[in-house]
Amino acid sequence: MGKEKRLKYNLFTEYQITHHSFVDMMDLLGSIPKWFNDHQYYAYEIKCKEKEADTGGELESNWTGMRDVTDYIRFHIELFVHVRDLKPVVLEDGTETYWGRLVIRYSCKLEKNYQKTFNDSTFQELVRQLYERYYLIPNVVRGYEGKLFIESNNLFDTLKAHLK
Repeated sequence: MGKEKRLKYNLFTEYQITHHSFVDMMDLLGSIPKWFNDHQYYAYEIKCKEKEADTGGELESNWTGMRDVTDYIRFHIELFVHVRDLKPVVLEDGTETYWGRLVIRYSCKLEKNYQKTFNDSTFQELVRQLYERYYLIPNVVRGYEGKLFIESNNLFDTLKAHLK
């Protein structure tokens, strides 16, 4: 038996975007909850930390979002935004923006049996694995993996659109 043994597994682990240039910070940070709401995720910001330094500001923002796709499958997305040396600048055309060293990391997980339909006993675990292997066709689970992959790429493109 293969993937049916794992209840929660990563589709992406720590996918990273690094950008050292101009960034539209207000739109970037505003687009994160908007994207989660548009895609029907229950999302919240775990941590938001700002601090001033001599070289510029520093900002950290951690987000987590989850969505129940079916009664058996749930998607999880975790997002971490870290900006160092953040300074407001005015471009030659008069546009006000920010310059900073930005790192965005995110990971995606697929969780099965999140409602605990099958208990943790050995027999129930065997029944769950048989259910996934033969009744819940593996192509169905792979289809949801593909859906999560497409949604995470959409999030990646949304975040990347705010980098100049």
